[in-house]
Amino acid sequence: MKREPSFTTLLLAGCLFATNSNAATSAPDPHERLGFFAGLWTVRNSEATYTETCEWLSNNSFLVCKAEDTDSKDPGTSVSIFGYSPEDQTYTYAGFDSSGSSRNLRGWFNGKSWVFTGQRERGVTSPRWQITITPTEAGFHFREDTSQNGAAWATTVEVDYLRKK
Repeated sequence: MKREPSFTTLLLAGCLFATNSNAATSAPDPHERLGFFAGLWTVRNSEATYTETCEWLSNNSFLVCKAEDTDSKDPGTSVSIFGYSPEDQTYTYAGFDSSGSSRNLRGWFNGKSWVFTGQRERGVTSPRWQITITPTEAGFHFREDTSQNGAAWATTVEVDYLRKK
């Protein structure tokens, strides 16, 4: 069963594009870009069961997101932590969910979308992820592509996140 991705998944991490409209004036502080995620979110067509809240850790150093899906067929919770690595000049993502799964990704803004990537060695498999987050008027479009053991990329999740009022 497929669970809605949280910024967790990955949540990825679409806020950062919100400053694209400010690019002509000055580059924002990387942590300011993460501020786009702060607040209450849901996923289109799961509005009644999915909620995600993202709040700053003290000093706005990390953004912590907690998601809950109460869908009776596939309930679950997750925690995501977004940050910025000045050494690598990349955004960081760590996600953990109630199934026991976790992953760490690195991300950047490519001019119109955010892209986060990561890979994990797990026994004989090497799953790779690429999360693409593109801004929309109501929130952002989230797409997860995966590759197993170097095979071609395949889209495994596509959803629209909506900011709750």
